[in-house]
Amino acid sequence: MTNIKQENMAAEAYWDDFADDYVAIQEVSEIPLPQTIAAFLKAQHLLPADSLLDLGAGSGRFFGVFSPLVTNLIALDISAQMLRYGRQLAEKQQLNNITFSHAPWSSLADQYQVADVVFANMFGVPRDVLAMGQLSQLAKKSVVLGQFTARRSQLDQQISQAIALRSEPSVYTDQINQQRKLSLQALGQRFATKTFQFQTTESVAKALLLADLADRIKPDQTTALQRQLNAMYQKKPILLDRIDYTYELIFWQPN
Repeated sequence: MTNIKQENMAAEAYWDDFADDYVAIQEVSEIPLPQTIAAFLKAQHLLPADSLLDLGAGSGRFFGVFSPLVTNLIALDISAQMLRYGRQLAEKQQLNNITFSHAPWSSLADQYQVADVVFANMFGVPRDVLAMGQLSQLAKKSVVLGQFTARRSQLDQQISQAIALRSEPSVYTDQINQQRKLSLQALGQRFATKTFQFQTTESVAKALLLADLADRIKPDQTTALQRQLNAMYQKKPILLDRIDYTYELIFWQPN
């Protein structure tokens, strides 16, 4: 079995298993990401368009804003469970111009000009020179890639001033987009970027915060962390945490 097939099988299994939780998270998200991105693409005259390919479309987070702006919306995802949610959303909102494709994006490697616009949100797979070139050949007019590049928690920063916390692996990183930019430069492909800032608030119970931070401290820091949280919470059942997000678009017209 090739590495690509193994990676695809692992990705499919992961997203099939995570689908329920992912959809639940998106349902309570306060970030107006789809509306913000659609408005920007309209302002850049990238939309409306005849067709749009949504890579890693999943549960259809962008269906509601993209469907009215295109004649044909192609929703591709490696996960059948994620697409099941996407189909349910399309049916509920009566979005009748969506074509669903259950396949890895590598299945499009040899295809050309599949859609006017190729779009992907938080789809970190294409980043090297070969993949970025393949994305360009899929698009008739433009490629648009969006990625959250940073997440900053006010409570996290406050605690970090008193206790040294280990950094944790995160999907909120600019490493993916930095690699994409280098790959596009290697291809001689001109591109543009746009950065957006979002802010939300979350109610956080002390027990939940303590559990979340347990893996980011050394064993001998446990007492200090509990003391710090007691001082912050006092007798309050919850604290409000302000979360700041940075989101970056990379977009280009293929050479």
